[in-house]
Amino acid sequence: MIWAAQVLALSLAFVLTFAGYVQHSQMVRGHPPQGRPPVMTPASARSSDLFTGNIWVYTMVATDYGGDQLLRHFIEHYHALGVPYDRFLFVLHHNPAYRDDPTSSYQRSMAFLRANNFAFRNWVDQYSSLRAAIKFLEATAEVVMSPDSWVLKLDVDELLDTRGLSIRELVSMAEAEGATYVRGQLVDRLAPGGQLRRILPNKPLWEQFPVACRVPESIAGPHDRIVAFKAFLRPDDEGHQVVPPQFAAQYWAPCKEEPAMAAGSGIYKDCFGSEGVEPAKLEGYFHLTPYAKWASRYAGAINSTAPPDQAWRATPFSRQFAVHHVKWHAGIVANLRDRAAWYRGSCQPQGPQVHKCTPRHAAWKQMVAAFYAVSGLDPAVEPTIACEPNTQQPPRASPAAEAQSAAAAA
Repeated sequence: MIWAAQVLALSLAFVLTFAGYVQHSQMVRGHPPQGRPPVMTPASARSSDLFTGNIWVYTMVATDYGGDQLLRHFIEHYHALGVPYDRFLFVLHHNPAYRDDPTSSYQRSMAFLRANNFAFRNWVDQYSSLRAAIKFLEATAEVVMSPDSWVLKLDVDELLDTRGLSIRELVSMAEAEGATYVRGQLVDRLAPGGQLRRILPNKPLWEQFPVACRVPESIAGPHDRIVAFKAFLRPDDEGHQVVPPQFAAQYWAPCKEEPAMAAGSGIYKDCFGSEGVEPAKLEGYFHLTPYAKWASRYAGAINSTAPPDQAWRATPFSRQFAVHHVKWHAGIVANLRDRAAWYRGSCQPQGPQVHKCTPRHAAWKQMVAAFYAVSGLDPAVEPTIACEPNTQQPPRASPAAEAQSAAAAA
């Protein structure tokens, strides 16, 4: 397990300067903090200055791993920030090979959305990040969006901290600056002592996971996110960068069988092993993007016909926002277990590879390391986590869950 130790040895603690984290939590819940002025205020208090177009929220719900318990919290959070109920776009994912709770959480999620008149798409298949990105493109392509609209794309365990603003006020400030997308930084939420607790649907998440932490990227993955963007833009498959219009056709061209860099774009596209997608299905997905629909409207596009002052550009907002990440709960162990088993393909997580193996994802070693660290299967793997207001223990499974995970990994 030398490689895992090397990965984690590089994981220096990121000190989280999250002053007054309790007050931040209050703002996310819709209650303005007491005792200090707002961190940010709208560019103008006049309602006529606010963005008047549509705002959409997209999320994929991993129903097998506790996502069903987060669904109600996610909807309530963004509706409280001003998103109408009919502007939510849901994709419910269920892995038919999931053995811990075969279908009940998936069925509960469908029943909840139907009972509350939400539209949603179903995705019953093995999960992969490539397929998840395709599902997002398909879902948004089905909706008639004006290019003036804004889209929020967040996982069901990601709650944006708008610093007391409504979503409409936030995007109005971005537009006043000429920005067309907004970045966020993940703040990991942990239960006291780092316990991986089951999510309760009717208790505020801030009471269940009161500790704000910075889990190292070698365990948690990158912390940066594109959280909101104009409807004429799209983020890359991992959600870390906006795809520049001039490279969109190349980025969403038919996937190769190895990692590839869209030449000159600086954006990495992971087609490693094609993530198990059948070769016959490796067609391009450019036609599902707004870049194909409105090709002549972008600055820098070869066939652009828009005047320079009216051409569309990818311009970041100068301010970033915290995104509270409620990932470290009871469902994470099984999630990492199943994803690591899929991503590693024919590669062995321990010892030298005696033959050329074929993984399904370039980051398969990181996924296996994360599973070992969280489940406690490798006591030498000990992430250093910086927390506020006090340092908690790293996230750990219960003894029963550790025993179950050990048996599953054997």
